[in-house]
Amino acid sequence: MIIIVCTDDPELEEIAQESIEAHPGVFGAYYKVFDDEIPRLGAHEHLYIIAHGAYKGDDGNPVVGDRDLHRAFYMNALGLLKNIGGIFPGNYDGSILVDACEATKHNAYTFSFIEVLQAHVQTRFPKTIVYGRNGVGNGLIPPYTSKGWVRAGWTFDDIGIPDTSKSGASLPHTLEMAVMPPEAPGESQSANRQYVFNQTG
Repeated sequence: MIIIVCTDDPELEEIAQESIEAHPGVFGAYYKVFDDEIPRLGAHEHLYIIAHGAYKGDDGNPVVGDRDLHRAFYMNALGLLKNIGGIFPGNYDGSILVDACEATKHNAYTFSFIEVLQAHVQTRFPKTIVYGRNGVGNGLIPPYTSKGWVRAGWTFDDIGIPDTSKSGASLPHTLEMAVMPPEAPGESQSANRQYVFNQTG
């Protein structure tokens, strides 16, 4: 399945349709993020997300959405999951592949869109891996097996979320920002990046 997260660029629909035609049986059908009836994914089905993207949105988080991200619609990884969460079956273990500008970009102080998405997805589906590629619009969406997909390097286990499966406690499920621990400038490496979970919601 392909989901288009964009409202102002018809070319993305053309890319989705041409990708489906070029690889019959790989992508299935395409839908827009706000379509009324998006069917559930198969348990092992890969989800492809195509959008425009920006390394840093208004809230400081990486976002995906419209071509004009300054005046139009966009959402961060948590917002995307809130909108499409109903399409995942309880036993989902497919991969999520995000084809959007700057989807994999981060530095020592921030997280990429796919990393934030990965951390949240794995609270529900620990076997699911998120991949991304930068530069939507540069040709068709490549299949899962193609080179060029970058695996999210920051996972559920890396962020140190406590195992609550035995205690029955609920995991915090809103992620607003990614920040660094207090260290001298220039001393921090990417391994020191920390998620800040907002316990509300």
